[in-house]
Formats: sequence, C-alpha cells, structure tokens
Amino acid sequence: MMASAAQNAATIPAIDAARAAQTSWRRLSPRQRIDRLLAVRRAIGTDPQRWANVCTPPQDRTNAESLAAEVAPLADAVQWLKRYGAATLKQRHAEGSRFGWLRPGSLTLVVERKPLGVVLVIGASNYPLFLLAVPALQALAAGNAALLKPPPGGAAAAALLHETLVVAGVDPRLCPVLASTREAAEEAIDAGVDHVVVTGSAETGRAVARSAAERLTSCTLECSGNDAMVVLNGANLDRVAVCLAWGLMLNSGATCIAPRRVILGADQIDDLLRRLKPRLRARPARRITERVAQDVVRLVGEAITAGATVEWPEKLDLTVIAERHTCPPIVLRHSANSRALDPVDLFGPVATLTVAETDDERVAAANRSAYALGASVFGPPGFGEADERARELLAGCVTLEDVIALTADARVPFGGTGSSGYGVTRGREGLLNLTRPQAIVRRHGDWLPHLDPETAALPDLIAAMIQTQHAPGLAARWRAVRRFLQAAKLHQQQKKERT
Repeated sequence: MMASAAQNAATIPAIDAARAAQTSWRRLSPRQRIDRLLAVRRAIGTDPQRWANVCTPPQDRTNAESLAAEVAPLADAVQWLKRYGAATLKQRHAEGSRFGWLRPGSLTLVVERKPLGVVLVIGASNYPLFLLAVPALQALAAGNAALLKPPPGGAAAAALLHETLVVAGVDPRLCPVLASTREAAEEAIDAGVDHVVVTGSAETGRAVARSAAERLTSCTLECSGNDAMVVLNGANLDRVAVCLAWGLMLNSGATCIAPRRVILGADQIDDLLRRLKPRLRARPARRITERVAQDVVRLVGEAITAGATVEWPEKLDLTVIAERHTCPPIVLRHSANSRALDPVDLFGPVATLTVAETDDERVAAANRSAYALGASVFGPPGFGEADERARELLAGCVTLEDVIALTADARVPFGGTGSSGYGVTRGREGLLNLTRPQAIVRRHGDWLPHLDPETAALPDLIAAMIQTQHAPGLAARWRAVRRFLQAAKLHQQQKKERT
C-alpha cells in the first residue's frame, strides 16, 4: 500500500475526489473522526523508529533529533486531539442565551464549528513529517479533507501518514498525496481548494498568498523567523550559553525559530562568550543545503566587510562552506554598521550578538525585525521581569529560560506576524483555525417590533429601549423604563389608528 500511496495523485481529480469524500466525513462527530486518527499515535508507539526513518531532510540531522523533534511531538499532537479535540469543536451556547426563551421576544444563539472543506497542506523540507502531519491531522479532525503536498524529499513521510490513516478506516480520498513540486501546489490552489496551510520561507508565503487571493482562498502562513534571544540584566549566562549552542546547531540550523539575534548588554558579551565557546567547540560543522551555504557565505561576508567581528569559529573559512556545503556554528559580534543579517531569514547555524544597554532597549531591538515568529527571554531568577518583557515582544510565541523545545508542546499555538506570516497552527487555536463559525439564532415569542409599521412614536420607543440597557446608573435606566412604557403605549395607539 505504501508504494501506491507514494505515487502522487493527479491534482485536480484528487481535489474532486476529496471534496466528494469530505461530504460524508464531515457528518461524523468530532469524536468519531478523532478515533480514527488515533491510529497514527498507536503506529508511532509501536515502532517510532519507522517514523524517524522517513524523516529525510536535506541537511544533516541525527536520529535522536528526528525522534525528538518530529516523531515525539507528532504523537503528542494526536494525544492532544484525543483529550481535547472534541471539546474544542463542541457547539457553544452564547453567553446569556441558554434561558433566553424565558423572556418574550428574546433569542438564543448557538455557535457551531464547521469544516472549511478541502484544505491544502504544504509541508517544509526542514521538518518533512511534523510540519505536514500535524496540520493535516487537525484539518481531518475538524471535518475537512486534507491534501498532503510534501516538500521535495518528503514523499516517504507523506506516504506513511496516508497509509496509516487508510488502514485505520479513513477514506483514502480524504488525504491524497500530491506531487512534491511547486507546480502541484499552484495547480491545487488554482483548482479551488478552500484553505491553504503552508510552512516555508517568507518568499514562499507571499507567493502562496498572491495565488490564493485570486480566489479569495483563506490561508495560514507559517513563514520564517529571525528570532531574538533577549538577555536581561541578571540572566543566568550559563543557561543562555547552553541554550544558544544547542539551538544554533539543532537540525543544522534549519529551524525557523532558532536563536539568530542575541541582544544583551555590553558587560555581558565577554562573559557569555567565555561560557559559549567551549560548548561550540564540541559541535562540529554539519552539512547544509547548497542554497543555504550560498546565503551564509554572502551574508556573513557582507557583515564582516561592514565591520562585524567573528567570535566563533576561531578560524572561519567561507570558501570551505561554499565548496563543501558544511558549516560550523558561526557567531558574529555586530558593529554599528554590520547588521546585514538582521533583516533576513537565514536557515544556517549563524547568530549575531547585538549590544543594547537597557532592558527597554533590548526589547525595542528585538521588535525592530520584520519577522515576529518566535523569541526567547532570559532574565533574573524567579517570575516577574522576564514575564513582563515577554509580553512586550511582537513574536507569536515567546519562550522563557529555554529555546525551541517548548514550542513543540501540543498545547502551544504557533504562528507569527509581519514577514513571519499570519494564522496559527497547533493547539486549540490551530484546530479552530481550520473551521469556520456558523451562528444559529432562534427567535422566541411573538413580539416582533421591528416588523411593525413605523409610527411617530417609534423613535422615542427605540431611544428609550436603548437607554433601559445602556444609560449610566440605575436611576437613569429606571426613568428610561417609564419612558419606554409610555412610548410603547403611544406606538400601539398609532398603529391602531393607521389600520
């Protein structure tokens, strides 16, 4: 079955078939749909290594990284659906509407969560399983069909997900695997899907948004970041050093929320470097893609030319990076004119150190980037200062005293703003993002004053009615009630005269 699933479905027929299958799928209850999706968690629990083996990003990655960064959080995401998915999608009785029938002329309001229809999920090559599977499973849980468009090199991950769902009883038409080409995504959008979830660069996000706009198709754009690591006065620099060294080299730097811009005080830099360099020395150069190697060479070279200082490695050879496509962790100390790396989304293991003397200036420097996906804050012990500063940041997800790993928690909604895109995936907010609200409003009683013929007393009646609800103070509202009764009596008299 896996071989046949890997044969990419023709795009337009796949969309038509998915739309037909979604008609019956959406009629199942959320619990019934989620029960079938639980097969993914069982399959991972039975053989997690099989799932790690299909994670084949183009850059260097260890087996442990695949298990920890893709397989484990995917299983957690399915477990979250089991525990909270049905409750999240449950109909909601609007505030104050449950007993509205007790009042003549009142109404009740129920808000249903309806599926969007056919959702195109475009995966990313840096995490080919996790970034494709989680939004696809949430789309299916919400009652949608999910077209799986894997990144180049990600077809095996998409095929394994498809196979597992089909064996569990999911209609294969609901989750077809498309070709991994850009053209397949463009064709699907042009053919008329109902929503697009894309993970990729800002350039990719803009291209998808332009195509989708032609049909007014909604999008969730999870684009790149240029994440700030804000180091406050009194921060534990040992913790900063170990987090920076790990985050810089995780997945060979190909992580959209890796720490890129370390913002700290001048009196902290040398102390941080003293703690950081031994940890970087233990992390060898790793293979990166040719395109990323070209970006690293160009951007780092421009920064050095503009006056940046190379703090690590001890000897940086950009020619080796360009020719061998391997890159060590690189740390640059900015000068006043060397901020070439600030406005870009670089997927290599490069970080910059920027001085900002006060905590206010550090937050302001973090917010100056066009990207606002993630950020981290390291502050003095205890709760307070770091929490307050986190709330001042524009980033969609801010971690305190750690980097990256916390964002993989299944409860955490993930999304950015600015050049990092819009919309959200994962968690409760991500699940609701794949639905639309439908309001069902029922009128109770026979009093329908808006259908009455207009009379001279009607403006006074409406004005008094407004004041009974909104006039400041009980005395003013009570006076409004008296005026309302008087106007209502006059209104009824004038109606009778007209008839």
